[in-house]
Amino acid sequence: MTLLRRLVPVLASFALLASAQAASAQQRQLLGSRVRVTAPSVVPGKVTGQVTAFDSAQLVVHDSVNGVDQPFPLRSILFLEISQGISRHGSANQRAAVMAFALGGLGAILGAVAHPTKSVGASAAMGGVGGALIGGGIGAAWGTSTPRERWEWSVRPFGYAPRADSAAAPRPRR
Repeated sequence: MTLLRRLVPVLASFALLASAQAASAQQRQLLGSRVRVTAPSVVPGKVTGQVTAFDSAQLVVHDSVNGVDQPFPLRSILFLEISQGISRHGSANQRAAVMAFALGGLGAILGAVAHPTKSVGASAAMGGVGGALIGGGIGAAWGTSTPRERWEWSVRPFGYAPRADSAAAPRPRR
């Protein structure tokens, strides 16, 4: 029991240290990154651009469409998406997986309905495997031919307050 009482403060300090390092790593990761920000209380649509400043109060994004810096209070950000870049390999893998899943399921259903073998289970398995292979090939070809930007997204990354005020306009005093 006394050993446990001695270990609890040590473990708590390790957890605090790890969270502080994670927060500083996130700050370094965001500076200069291409992001897509959704903050309905500040801007009605999504803003895509590069992060120019990031601190404990706000995130500033240089809008790639308008060419202006747009500040976002951290609590106003509903979605934050970080670009993972454009690559043929990533697009091919993602689309191959989606198409293999879709056509594999469709093939399993059609195999069970067509019932080419003695048992329904074996027919469904054959149809599913065949559909997954065909779908994977189609998806890989599709993804390779049309690479697109991939985004890693997080929902409410800094806590979300739907009525967060915009940092751009200070309130007048009365």
